[in-house]
Amino acid sequence: MTVHVFFWFDVEDYVTPESDLALGRLIDIFDRHGLKTTFKMVAEKVRGLERRGHQDILTKLCAHDIGYHTDYHSKPPSISEYLLDYDWKEGTAEFMRREQDGLNTLKCAFQRSPSCYGQPGGAWAPQVYPALRQWG
Repeated sequence: MTVHVFFWFDVEDYVTPESDLALGRLIDIFDRHGLKTTFKMVAEKVRGLERRGHQDILTKLCAHDIGYHTDYHSKPPSISEYLLDYDWKEGTAEFMRREQDGLNTLKCAFQRSPSCYGQPGGAWAPQVYPALRQWG
């Protein structure tokens, strides 16, 4: 019997600079064992790594799978809050308007589209799904 284990990490602390080094160490552990994982990246975390001069961490991340975990994660208003009063079509457009810059940040930093999307916590809204389909 074969057992497959998938690792999936939310990388969302863009406030605490010490979390940059913790991320780098985590990547090193997986690399040392020749294992790949999915790092769901908040775009502001990527911009913070760039601002704080951690190109080395961004380069290490390129060897792993990258998911999109929103532009700012839990910064209010949450996705479910800002989409609350929108219908399907308008909500899809609003999500795309608010999240496009974050998606572009990841595409630029990693030279590819993220493989997946992970909502921030319980901030779920149905209008997200057609936007993700349009983004591929």
